[in-house]
Amino acid sequence: MKPKQALITGSTHGIGRATAEALLAQGWAVTGIDREASDLRHPNYHHTELDLCSPEVGEAFARVYRALLPELTIHSAGVGIMQAFWASSHDADQRLLALNVGATYAITKVFAAEAMNRQTPQHLILLSSLAGLSATPGMALYAASKHFVSGLAKSVHAELAVDAPWARVSSLAPPPVRTQFRQHSGRLARSKRIRGVLEVNVVVRELLMLHRRPQLDRIPGRLHRWVFTYLRPLIPSRLLLRRVYLSAKSD
Repeated sequence: MKPKQALITGSTHGIGRATAEALLAQGWAVTGIDREASDLRHPNYHHTELDLCSPEVGEAFARVYRALLPELTIHSAGVGIMQAFWASSHDADQRLLALNVGATYAITKVFAAEAMNRQTPQHLILLSSLAGLSATPGMALYAASKHFVSGLAKSVHAELAVDAPWARVSSLAPPPVRTQFRQHSGRLARSKRIRGVLEVNVVVRELLMLHRRPQLDRIPGRLHRWVFTYLRPLIPSRLLLRRVYLSAKSD
């Protein structure tokens, strides 16, 4: 019996890498996509080097997707900018938009088109963020890009529910996760460990659950869901956003 096929972007680091390892442990065959080579060694793991910021990302991803025909696709690749909007460089802004918005558009477009052509179960999970559900000063462009991800997931999910009910779109909206995200955003690692940051394994567990029970804007971590849903609305917005901004600027 052939293993089920999964396709994961951003598979060399962080959430993407950990998810690939978890699926391999469950018997899946996994194809990873990243602009970097991978040191993940497993008989059921295959790696494709692809820069998702490339203008040709749509055509390149479509070739990989059509050759694989995966049951599960997880788009976890993304990048952030942790500084005031006025201070970030044009090049950094353009790379963020290319990866977080352009690649998400291209991947979702390929998935939706193939869903109309192939009447078999298939599931796309997009990684958004809590920043995609709220204002996040100090990460303004990142927040805007994740609002795009969340909005696209909800809208395409509704369309496919009518046009291709065998295909599903879900989205996960994690709070800060203990990965190299901060360093990849151009900042040094914090000198002190902060509380409230999720471990990667929690996010991976929620991703696997999401495949079994599709949802939109799922927030990993019971405490984080409760705080965002019930406590955060009670805090005056001006005070909350000031604290968020100062935290983003601080060590």
